[in-house]
Amino acid sequence: MKSHSAELEAQASKSHSVYVERSALVPEQYQTVDPQLEIKELRHCLSMVHHDLREPTRTLMSSCRMLKAALPDDLSPEVEQYINFINSSAHRLDQQIQAIADYNQAGRDVQLTPCTLRDLVMEALTKMDQHVNVVLDIPEGAMVRCDRTKVQIVLEELIENAIKFRAKEGLPTLIFGLDQTKRDFLGLVVSDNGSGIDKYAQSRIFGMFERGVPRSSHPGIGAGLAIAQRCARAMRGNLSLAKTSRAGSTFVFHLPRLSHDD
Repeated sequence: MKSHSAELEAQASKSHSVYVERSALVPEQYQTVDPQLEIKELRHCLSMVHHDLREPTRTLMSSCRMLKAALPDDLSPEVEQYINFINSSAHRLDQQIQAIADYNQAGRDVQLTPCTLRDLVMEALTKMDQHVNVVLDIPEGAMVRCDRTKVQIVLEELIENAIKFRAKEGLPTLIFGLDQTKRDFLGLVVSDNGSGIDKYAQSRIFGMFERGVPRSSHPGIGAGLAIAQRCARAMRGNLSLAKTSRAGSTFVFHLPRLSHDD
């Protein structure tokens, strides 16, 4: 019994020695993973995927259009349905590929500058192409540090959702307020009078390609809020759902306060 145990210990010691010897042959830079290098390589990979995958999907959509134009006008409903299905599937894939690229870009190239919250909201509202009731309850002196372009991405997403998921009767209504309860942050409170978010979907609405409503009732791929939240966090802030009901939803968009030293 003792000899068997001694034999096992000898084998274990020999295996460890071989491992140490082989590890010494591996260059030091390959023995540990640099997180920054890994992130850089991942972003490069995403950029390549975006470019290499969009080309064939767009070719597929273009081929569907040319095929439909080349075929006789009296196509059978079944054949037309097949062509439309291929085209819509390729279009959806193209949107998803672009969304992945947008999500990747949302966390990059952040330029924080002093901005007035009221001016940021007004800038976003001027881009709307639909009439919306707006209540703006933000004092003139509310200042934050942010990336203006990324703030517009967040605000446009919230405004578009308020319009898309508006109540069946009446105009969409947006109420912009200010939360000053956090010491180092100002919270832009955005409330709408939409249809609200189902309780089973509330925990996942900020997930990539997650949807709070069926695709059949509202178009989209479920990436907007994920990209918006990533933009907010890239600016050292956050975007969260404060409350929701059948009378509407309220989101809070926190951004770093402008300090006296800025």
